[in-house]
Amino acid sequence: MASAQTLDEVTECPICTEIFTDPRVLPCIHTYCLKCIESYGMNKKPGDKLSCPLCRKESVVPSGGLSELPSNFFVNKLLHVREISSTVELKTHSLVCDVCSHGERVNKKVPIATIYCIECRDKLCESCAVVHKNLKSCQSHTTIVIGDKLSIEDVFTSFPPPSCKKHSRDLLRFYCFDCKQVMCMTCFIEMHSSHKCSDVNSLIADFQNQITKDVNSIAAGVDVCHSLLENISKEKSEFITQAAQAESDINSRTDELKLTLDHNREKLLSDLQLAKEKRISDVEGTEEEIKQHIKTMKGFTTYATQLQQKGSAFELASEAGGLHNNAEELLVLDSIGQAVARLSHVDLRLRPTTLPADDGNLIGEVVVLKDFQGKRKCKPAGEVVVQR
Repeated sequence: MASAQTLDEVTECPICTEIFTDPRVLPCIHTYCLKCIESYGMNKKPGDKLSCPLCRKESVVPSGGLSELPSNFFVNKLLHVREISSTVELKTHSLVCDVCSHGERVNKKVPIATIYCIECRDKLCESCAVVHKNLKSCQSHTTIVIGDKLSIEDVFTSFPPPSCKKHSRDLLRFYCFDCKQVMCMTCFIEMHSSHKCSDVNSLIADFQNQITKDVNSIAAGVDVCHSLLENISKEKSEFITQAAQAESDINSRTDELKLTLDHNREKLLSDLQLAKEKRISDVEGTEEEIKQHIKTMKGFTTYATQLQQKGSAFELASEAGGLHNNAEELLVLDSIGQAVARLSHVDLRLRPTTLPADDGNLIGEVVVLKDFQGKRKCKPAGEVVVQR
């Protein structure tokens, strides 16, 4: 069962965080308001590469500019659902007839609307509703009684099948496996008759199964990322503990050497702080990368689930392939794994100096060493050692 909160998540632009206006979709399936993506890529020219603000996947700017990015029909449908839900459930006395309000009614009260037409997007009074119903061009339209309490699912089932953009009177009924697109009968005859095609309704189960597998795979990927995040967090905690212990050792050693060691102590604390900040910065950077990937995966799951639950055969057929490709890319965790590997294991501790150094440093120095094999190396006494 869909919820208003879930519907809000899918119908809000990630850039402006407002309800979509003219939603346009990138090849990675992420959707933005046209004005937002144009502002984001204002310096991009046709043929340039544009990285997605969310997942950073690159795509080529269309020849006509960003205004030629395809509309997201599924999101437009969701926006229409929001509009219908908010309109139909209002009390009838608060809405007037759209048709009558456009005419010349001097000193006459505009009738109250009682019916809403999904195709026309008009609110109609009883008289206009009768005329609308008797019009040949409107006899197949779906209408809803204003004031009825409707579930979001009821609104989705009220939508008529989509029509072909090229042949507005023909419904989109066929799916071409060669071109991976949905078409009407006329398009099939004119351009796809030699291709492998099937009735789109007969393929619903196949597309549903594919999306289900992709969603399950993404869910498993999210679990993997959570595991990596947990390991990184543990490593961060251990490192902070080691840094605290090293700080205590430094202070203890310095106190033993009395006032003559104050200068060396301050230098070591400064070096230690730099090493600590550097390591924590590295760890937190990797944490943020994993969290962002999880957010992208969850965004995929939310969108794909909404599409699976509420998308028509046309929408499932149009987007299933892109979703599948996006899912496979999201499951490639090589970059995250490499980032985690680069962090490796870290040890930080104080090795006290037994003899004064030639430069008068009686304590030692902070040294950062990388050990990509995870082996712990012993360093000369008198050094704060960070091993990786």
